[in-house]
Amino acid sequence: MKRLSSLMALVVLGLALTAPAVAQGIAGPRYVKKAVYVRIHWDRTFYEYWTVGRRYSVAQLNALVNGYFDRARAVYATGPMQNIDLFLLDDFDRVTGPMADYYDSNSSASDGDDRLLNAMRARLKTGNVQKTTPNGTTHLLGRTLNIVFVHANYGGLGGAADVTIPSLGTGDANAFFSTGAGQGSTVNEQRQSVVDELILHELGHIFGGQHGSRNELADCPFGGPFEIMCAGYTNLQRRFGPANTNRVGNVMKYTLQRCNSAYSSVSSCENAVSTECSRILDYTQIQPCIDANVAANCRDICTGTQKTARRVINSLTSPIGRNVVVAPGPGQNQ
Repeated sequence: MKRLSSLMALVVLGLALTAPAVAQGIAGPRYVKKAVYVRIHWDRTFYEYWTVGRRYSVAQLNALVNGYFDRARAVYATGPMQNIDLFLLDDFDRVTGPMADYYDSNSSASDGDDRLLNAMRARLKTGNVQKTTPNGTTHLLGRTLNIVFVHANYGGLGGAADVTIPSLGTGDANAFFSTGAGQGSTVNEQRQSVVDELILHELGHIFGGQHGSRNELADCPFGGPFEIMCAGYTNLQRRFGPANTNRVGNVMKYTLQRCNSAYSSVSSCENAVSTECSRILDYTQIQPCIDANVAANCRDICTGTQKTARRVINSLTSPIGRNVVVAPGPGQNQ
């Protein structure tokens, strides 16, 4: 019995020596987010159905699409969906916008969605969003993306994002969504909840999320529960699974230049780590503790410029009207 106890003690000691000690007083990373700025467009099928068929005014039509945006914004603003700030760019007239006259008489054909996405690539622009403050400093605030609402079965789909995943950092961060449902050219109204869920799903593709239809790319176990990126399921949970959380987190970090605000500088973080790890009584564990915690907590420390940009973002309200920020697209006739 004594020999067994001694062996167990040696095993425990060996495990302790192979893993760096944890310093309890070190602040973990706090990533400051930048934002994504969304322009909403519509095509001719959408405008004609809602204004002619349903007798909506333009003001009611704007309220309809803005409502879809507001619900998506509320979901993405919370932790499980990566805590992404979405702002609506309401800086152009949708009635005469770049997609307003788009019409495809054969939209329900198998390549109808491809033609629509290609037209969006040709007509719409995305890029960096900037704002110059009164002191003359120009701040990088985030990236744009485009949403086009339709009321047709383009390629038999209720919606789709650009084929590039992720597309947020490209010139083609676009997606379309249909308020219609049906077969072929016969289109009825789709339920709002279905469109809401599809918007969250396709925006997830733009942000780097991938499908998980019975595979390891997303959290879609047999019988559920299913994350937002699962394909072929309904009642999806408003969350990314572990794999897509990592993918989307990396896209947000590098495309939007997210930074860590836990410390004022890299040196202040390293000093805090050194102080905490030095409290460890086993001196052989001090340097492994420092190495592990510097790697985990002292990366991507915010610069003063990045912190100021976040303050500028915090001063914005959604929707953003004309001449508030500069972003490629119809608001600047670029």
